Amino acid sequence: MSHTQQKDEKSTEKEVASEKLNNDSINQYQIRPSIGNSFPIASIREIINEILLQTLDGKEYTCSEVGAWCRQIVDGINMRIKSLEIPRYKHIVQTMLAEQTGAGSRYIARCHWDASCDSKVSEQYKSETIICIVTVFGVYQY
Repeated sequence: MSHTQQKDEKSTEKEVASEKLNNDSINQYQIRPSIGNSFPIASIREIINEILLQTLDGKEYTCSEVGAWCRQIVDGINMRIKSLEIPRYKHIVQTMLAEQTGAGSRYIARCHWDASCDSKVSEQYKSETIICIVTVFGVYQY
């Protein structure tokens, strides 16, 4: 191998290493969502309301069906949120469904998170016999 060929191979190796370095710098560590990529609260609120109406509208509270309704609500919301393909966010769906008896109730959720990028959406459905509260938590993955 001649001296010129060795120089050409070294310069090619340097170019490949430089290109790899440039490609790696594109995939930088993000500690905040980029502008416009935050948790889409309005879209998720619409999804929750649609699923609640589809599942519970016109139904009367029946203890034996509550478990199936909760699974249907949570699965429907999960599938629709996954279809949004929100980058770097994980979501949790929590549902509380109870009989509406006229007594007051209180629903509280407490979280320890980064308020600048994590978020939640909560909606409720009420009828004469059913009350349902759905909360979706969106947590940004660093």
